Amino acid sequence: MSEPSQLFVQIQISKSAFDQFLLHKVVPPSQFRDWEDWLSMAEYYGSKISNETVDTFSRWGFTVDSWLRDWTEGKHSSVINQYDEQTWTLAVTDFSENYREFIAKQELVSTN
Repeated sequence: MSEPSQLFVQIQISKSAFDQFLLHKVVPPSQFRDWEDWLSMAEYYGSKISNETVDTFSRWGFTVDSWLRDWTEGKHSSVINQYDEQTWTLAVTDFSENYREFIAKQELVSTN
């Protein structure tokens, strides 16, 4: 059995900038190639993840707000998504060890 994995993001951001962020469309991970070098050093099972295949297991084309609501109100009850004054906090106590999920969730903070 492996160790549980968590995700914690805390960002200082003004309310107006946060509201604009929520309206942005989540873009396909293939538009951001910065994950490829990181993944090339990893050992993982299953088919190779490439820039050509990465979009098939990610959820893009929606607003960040919609993406977050689906994630926090769905099956992922261990997710905290809150904005308090100048700080946005996203915490997932039971995240994943799956590289595909890491890359798919990266799309949230890699918006245009």
